Amino acid sequence: MKKITQPFLVLLRKSGLILVLSFLVVTTVHSQDQDGDGVVQIDDLDDDNDGILDVVEGFGYNIYNSTCVGEGSIFIFKNPVLESGTALSVGAIYRFSNVVAGKDALITVVSITNATLSIIDDDTIGIVDAFQPGLTFLNVIGTPNAEFKIEIVDSGMSTPLFIKSIGGVMSDVDGKSYIRESYIVKNVSGYAFSGVTTLTASDLGGGLLQFDSDGTKQTNTLTQDADLKVFFQNRNVYSMSITFQAIKTTTTAFSPYLKRFMSFYANECEFQDLKDPDVTITDLINFDGDALADYLDRDSDNDGIPDLVEAGGVDLDGDGVVDLNTDVDSNGYYDVYDIFNGGVTISDADTDKDGQKNRVDLDADGDGITDLMESKGIDSDQNGVIDSYTDTDSDGYSDNVDGDVGNDNFAENMSNSSLVTGTDTNADGIPNSYPNANGDANETLII
Repeated sequence: MKKITQPFLVLLRKSGLILVLSFLVVTTVHSQDQDGDGVVQIDDLDDDNDGILDVVEGFGYNIYNSTCVGEGSIFIFKNPVLESGTALSVGAIYRFSNVVAGKDALITVVSITNATLSIIDDDTIGIVDAFQPGLTFLNVIGTPNAEFKIEIVDSGMSTPLFIKSIGGVMSDVDGKSYIRESYIVKNVSGYAFSGVTTLTASDLGGGLLQFDSDGTKQTNTLTQDADLKVFFQNRNVYSMSITFQAIKTTTTAFSPYLKRFMSFYANECEFQDLKDPDVTITDLINFDGDALADYLDRDSDNDGIPDLVEAGGVDLDGDGVVDLNTDVDSNGYYDVYDIFNGGVTISDADTDKDGQKNRVDLDADGDGITDLMESKGIDSDQNGVIDSYTDTDSDGYSDNVDGDVGNDNFAENMSNSSLVTGTDTNADGIPNSYPNANGDANETLII
């Protein structure tokens, strides 16, 4: 048992994925094997056995969807126009139109220290859709840099909008021993490197995180080498900050290395470009605000329907745990959904396309009737959250609808589960039916 009273790191290892969860819980006591599957949390890719990868529940979108269509955020930076201020100087504001349908981005040059900004966005190299300022760092020892603030606004407007999620990759973070490229970001929810990388991360305090080249690899253009990329994500912000900088140990000019082309591609699907990624989650999602972050919570929105079912998985006995519990590679991720071992990705759908996965949406089909009511649950206050919530086995799934209270692999309470699935005759991880899924004898899942 571990009592977590300070930030605690948990490494989840599987050839191809290492997940580091960093979180703060003051009084909660967790077993090292939260789901009782025989795989300790340090090695377990699905700590609550709900068929959804911890890293997916950590970043909030299906990172391993094969096409990534409809997953994560994408912002396209092209054709900037000076909105106000002096071009390429501190205080200048540039408008990037239509970064996403109906939205613009305003990028402000916050500061320039011992550097010159030659172009605000160079589309002739690297990734055309990325934000790629051209910087020349002066012959000084230290960290010459330029900081930029990014805000998303309605088209033609200037009021910053709430950004649910913005993230992507910095590419070609390279350098020599005497000049190394570096980026500083603020209040990130998580980040990732390839398993083999020349990059490092440093906590600067105050929510600032610095990514550096170690100086062992240098290219002469904006390459897309996986070992020179870092992925990061900001969530629930009105603006984000990126500082592009060099770490210099000499005043000598080494052409062409003083001129650096640096890149931020705001496409969260670019996570897939990393090779055997090492992932760090610094701000765990806890949608329902209970004692468990979503990656440990079998009912992340407390609507009485397990995440497994709302994500499209099979749950015949209503315990919120994947029924086919074979785990050949002992990574804690049951084989039927284990994409690292021939399984299929659980669909994890967003039925009403409102940006919330069904498992964290109290009205997943957007019909004005809560999922709890549609599953014939009791919701006397009509808030979409199950009444009389108790959780004696600490799995995030209320005892009055949990098919297995006590997590002893005996579904003594199956008859009281809000929603169980039909069988899966071809073992593809998808139920054949959803008996009475909407409380109206309709066997089509619409919650």
